[in-house]
Amino acid sequence: MTITSTRFLRLVVSVLLSAGTGAAMAQVPPASIAGTIWNLTIAGQPASPLTIDTQAGPGAPGNQDCRNLHGVLGDQVPVEGFYCVANGHLQLLHKNIGSRNTVRVFSGEVFIGPTGQSLMRGVVGNHASAFGDLGYFGFVAEAQ
Repeated sequence: MTITSTRFLRLVVSVLLSAGTGAAMAQVPPASIAGTIWNLTIAGQPASPLTIDTQAGPGAPGNQDCRNLHGVLGDQVPVEGFYCVANGHLQLLHKNIGSRNTVRVFSGEVFIGPTGQSLMRGVVGNHASAFGDLGYFGFVAEAQ
């Protein structure tokens, strides 16, 4: 899946405008992101689908404030992590398919944008040169 320059710019502008709304217009994160598919763009590269398959419930062990997540990046790459419902914080670990070692770490937030769409923004730490230069890169995503 590719994302056009115009669509990417609109998404970035929407995310930046949302970031500048301040405390007067505090954003409420969605209660659940289970069953969602996102168009994920890292550092302006072509978009990849990110599917969040499951989100643990509040009664699960260790899930009082944040909920376990499991999903897939692209067609088959496993991701797992947590989503904090109260503040929208999110962290996902991109696991190598064969070794199950973590190769990228996504840290960010999920929120409802100014026009009602679910958005995600943050930083991805790249720990494997197979995905480009090592280091930190910005990411944005919007729910389909």
